[in-house]
Amino acid sequence: MDVHVLLELSPLDPRFEQMIGTMYGLANAGKTNAKGMPNLLQLAMTGREFPDVAQYAGPPHAVQRVMLLGPLGRVCGYRGIYHDYCRPRGRTTPDPNVLAVAGLGPPDPNDLTGTRP
Repeated sequence: MDVHVLLELSPLDPRFEQMIGTMYGLANAGKTNAKGMPNLLQLAMTGREFPDVAQYAGPPHAVQRVMLLGPLGRVCGYRGIYHDYCRPRGRTTPDPNVLAVAGLGPPDPNDLTGTRP
């Protein structure tokens, strides 16, 4: 199943871009479950790498900071960021059809559904 995501950051935040690259890279590499979530040790490592960008909703932040999952994840070979996943892959410019569906470009002449927002 293909999924198109259109995301605009202004101003561009390179840390957010690295976090998204890491998370999508893990998913593309098959290192996530059916819901797209990495295992607990990987989540702990990613959370420790990007506390300035995002925080998990639970457990409470104070508990997340004292949990020993990060050091255990490091010992098991997990990393908080995978730079190889953070390079552009595939399309690096928005698909015109995705822009049209988002209402940001001309309508797609091939779209016969009439469901454009």
